[in-house]
Amino acid sequence: MVFDEQGLKIEFKINSVAKRLTITDERVGNRQSIILLGDIKADVNMAQNVKNKKNVISIGFLNKPKDLEKEVHDYLEVFDIVIAIGGSWKEPLRILKEILDIKE
Repeated sequence: MVFDEQGLKIEFKINSVAKRLTITDERVGNRQSIILLGDIKADVNMAQNVKNKKNVISIGFLNKPKDLEKEVHDYLEVFDIVIAIGGSWKEPLRILKEILDIKE
């Protein structure tokens, strides 16, 4: 993590192994549902150390594909939803609103 002079976090650098080690039963508590966001295929494993999980929705962000069709197919093999090339946050927000029963 990188902090500015006031101690505010301005940059967060973490690799997929550290992400997996960060999301633990202790941090998740008794929650059984997880929404997992990642930008590399290995990120889908972030919640593998959570024993009590029952529901996981995984959303992959495919930012700079070299072969869009192939990489979307590859991402869909590990993520439930794929958002490509700077796509909108509308779908993740729609899912959250539905889960939280927020009506607009």
